[in-house]
Amino acid sequence: MARKTKASRPSGADRAAERADYAAWKAETVADLANRHDVRPGIIPERLWRRLYIRGMTPHDAADQAAVSAYNTRPAADRLRRG
Repeated sequence: MARKTKASRPSGADRAAERADYAAWKAETVADLANRHDVRPGIIPERLWRRLYIRGMTPHDAADQAAVSAYNTRPAADRLRRG
C-alpha cells in the first residue's frame, strides 16, 4: 500500500500574511456595506464573511451578498413594504 503524503501547512509568516489580508479585505467590505447598504456589520455572521473571502469575492460584491443575507434573515413582517 502506498503511503499518503500530508499537505504542507503554511508557515507562521504565511498565516500572519493571510490574516492581515483577510482583515484588510473585511475592513473594506464592512465600510462598503455601511456606506451603500446602511447595514450594521455586527448582524452578519463571521462564517458568512469567511465564506465570501474564501470564494475570492471582491469587497464590493461581498458587501452586496452580505446585504442580501441581512435582508433575508429579518422576519417576514419586517420585509414587507408598506405603501
